[in-house]
Amino acid sequence: MLMYYSLIRQRYPSKILVQKVLFLGPERWNPTSDIVEPGLSYHYDVIDIRNIDCRELMDSPLLEENILAILCRIDNQKEVIREILHRISDLTIKARADALTKLVILARLRRLEMVVKTEAETMSLTFNLMENDVFRPMILKELREAERVGELRGEQRGELRGELRGELRGELRGEQRGEQRGEAKILTRQLQRRFGIVPDWASEKITKAEPSSLEEWSFRIFEAQSLDDVFSDRT
Repeated sequence: MLMYYSLIRQRYPSKILVQKVLFLGPERWNPTSDIVEPGLSYHYDVIDIRNIDCRELMDSPLLEENILAILCRIDNQKEVIREILHRISDLTIKARADALTKLVILARLRRLEMVVKTEAETMSLTFNLMENDVFRPMILKELREAERVGELRGEQRGELRGELRGELRGELRGEQRGEQRGEAKILTRQLQRRFGIVPDWASEKITKAEPSSLEEWSFRIFEAQSLDDVFSDRT
């Protein structure tokens, strides 16, 4: 922050500078926000976004700020999430998918991704969650678990097969190859969005991986700081 201050001061020498850090993380943070040394007294403010009323951002005409409101102080989580989803639903298909992905990524910081999923499912005419790179692995995992414990009755299984296409149909029928290809494609797309070009070694690892590994890696993306973090072996 001191380096930023110096660079900005060089560019705008006559301006009064006030620095603030907006903290978005999932845990509480009490950083040192000043430097006091002989000949130097420097300070900046740290603001935890949870101390901001979500309505301050929900009242904004900018969707980006509406989405950011999910990290703020919320009295009624479902109501706010439903309102954000309604605003996202007015977008074009591509913009809607991008905005929904951003919302889910931020929701994970507050452990609200399942609330977002549940509310989005009630808007099935607007959102096809199977077409979203973030929700699709979550839905496939739920279906695998339900199939494994026998919770899906015959008629339910038939309805799902009729509604879900492509890789999901392969999933319910036990076609592991179709599932692997579909999840590998989605994982690669997620990695490209997060880290840029996917190197050959990572592509080869994805191609040879089992569906369970692909699913695990897809969940790691949201916390990983590098490709190595995504593919690391964890005990």
